[in-house]
Amino acid sequence: REEEGMPPMAFVYSTEARVRKWDLLRHLHGVVYSESKYRVVSIENALWAAAGTDGMITSQVYVSALVGAFKFDRKLRMEGRLKRLYKCFEGAESNAVDYRETVVALRVLEDSKQIPKSSRELL
Repeated sequence: REEEGMPPMAFVYSTEARVRKWDLLRHLHGVVYSESKYRVVSIENALWAAAGTDGMITSQVYVSALVGAFKFDRKLRMEGRLKRLYKCFEGAESNAVDYRETVVALRVLEDSKQIPKSSRELL
């Protein structure tokens, strides 16, 4: 497409993928904000410290940075959920997601509490 002078195609989600992403984000948000021990950790700082200079982060680094920063209880099984969440972002197929996209998605979730219906459509 770029050779034809057209802009590159945007990452396109199916409805099912958007729902899965939204549900995984809601779960992460619920866990992080449910207990005071998790609220003191900054997701943005944990990912920023782990990301490369270009802001890109691999699946393994994404999961280990968050699990290491939050020290989630094992019974929450957050590793698997975080891996599935990572796969919902643009660039996951090449194992290079911009960590800022993941942070923004969580901020959209936080801000969408004021939008009672169809908040999944925001993502």
